[in-house]
Amino acid sequence: MSLMEILEKHFYDYYKQIEMQTRKNLETMKTDYASVALQTLKFTNRYQIRLPNEMVIFARTMSIMGFLVKEMNYEFKASRVAVNFFAKHPEEDLKRLDTSFIPYKRMNREEAIEKLNNWLAYLVEIDPRLFKLVNDYVSEYNIFSK
Repeated sequence: MSLMEILEKHFYDYYKQIEMQTRKNLETMKTDYASVALQTLKFTNRYQIRLPNEMVIFARTMSIMGFLVKEMNYEFKASRVAVNFFAKHPEEDLKRLDTSFIPYKRMNREEAIEKLNNWLAYLVEIDPRLFKLVNDYVSEYNIFSK
């Protein structure tokens, strides 16, 4: 399993757990969709995930119009809307980014190691479980630990 797949699975499991609790809170009216949207923004920021601008604008708009959001049906499932959207508009039909040039500069080994160490330190602080997953994956390639 690749590192990206490990990160994806961890993110999915963690978010699914949060979503289940949030649904219960929506049902009992302990929370509303505005706070759920802001919680999603906070969650993606924590994991440094970039959301489409439209999603961010939607979440912020819902937080501004919180009194209207309280009236939304708690059974509304945004994930179903997303699945239906991609069923109707397959990935092949969506606009592609120009990949003819590489927007990133190549970094030297020392810079790469420093960035990796900074990221791992960040993971230790925000999510020790995820750090352990990443560390286990990286340790497979560490010749000194064998």
